[in-house]
Amino acid sequence: MGQYTIGPKLGGYASIPLTNMKSGPASFADANHIDSEMWVQLDSSGNHYIEAGILDGFERPDNYHYCFTSLHQCEYYSFEPGNGGSSTCVVSGCGAYELFWADTSVAGGTQYQYLHVVRFLSPNPGAREYIRIYYSGGGDWVISLSGAYTYTGISTIESAYHQTKYVVWGGEYEGPKNNGECGALAAIGAEVIGTNGALIPVEMATRELDPPFTGTGYLSEWDWSLPGSC
Repeated sequence: MGQYTIGPKLGGYASIPLTNMKSGPASFADANHIDSEMWVQLDSSGNHYIEAGILDGFERPDNYHYCFTSLHQCEYYSFEPGNGGSSTCVVSGCGAYELFWADTSVAGGTQYQYLHVVRFLSPNPGAREYIRIYYSGGGDWVISLSGAYTYTGISTIESAYHQTKYVVWGGEYEGPKNNGECGALAAIGAEVIGTNGALIPVEMATRELDPPFTGTGYLSEWDWSLPGSC
């Protein structure tokens, strides 16, 4: 994972290839996933953030929500118009390779995450999605996707925050290791959005690399991969 922490900024930019990824066995009750994405953190606690990227795993159905009382966590799922999912996915959930975004906040000691399924796609390492997450004023955070698919969403969940604290780019895997997961090499182009809207290249450092992940960080780009054939 790479991280940028210096200077005033309104958001983050990522160029992410639709790389081959598999999360291993997943189901409604065992929602393992693997993804390649960007997180825009809005405060130093890490409890408030907006994220977007590509994900492979099991997607729960439209309008599904559930609270894990013991974890003090509530999750809400919604399918955006034009998502391309089947009726089975919408009603019952399904295994998916998708573009997504989500916002996460904490209130009263409980974490609330709202995940938006933007588009069901297929892996295509030759194609990229260009993602921007930035504050546009008036309490609105814009999530803009272009490239493999074009989409714009607005988040007002985090309207109290008007500037980005820091931006993180990288890969995430949730599930048991050595369970059939794999990920082809992915180079994520990474820049921050300055207060004048300009893209600013960043120097990145690797961190939080736990087996079976491997990776290197360097100027404005992040490479990560998982072992195995994908």
